Amino acid sequence: MEWSQNFEKNNEPTLDDMIQFVNNPLWIELQSFIEDVYQIKPIMNYSRCSAQKGWNLKYRKSGKSLCVLYPMDNYFIALVVIGDKELTETEAYYNVHACQDTKSKYLR
Repeated sequence: MEWSQNFEKNNEPTLDDMIQFVNNPLWIELQSFIEDVYQIKPIMNYSRCSAQKGWNLKYRKSGKSLCVLYPMDNYFIALVVIGDKELTETEAYYNVHACQDTKSKYLR
């Protein structure tokens, strides 16, 4: 069953519900990393977006979005916000570390 069907807008999940649904240790590891490094807590957020409808975890620092974690069945999607300040460093890292197949799919 899809996450959005398990927890509709009027049925907010707990963090434990998300952990059980995702069932992936990287979910907890990434959450811990974000919370430790940035000293922030997640915001439980309901998205009406048709692409990833349902409850997710949003991380914000100083009024700016850092990332959103979308729970999926045995995995998750992390949407990381890359601002202008981080763009050059991110592109340089990508150019060194991304495989050729990935580069051909996502180059502008």
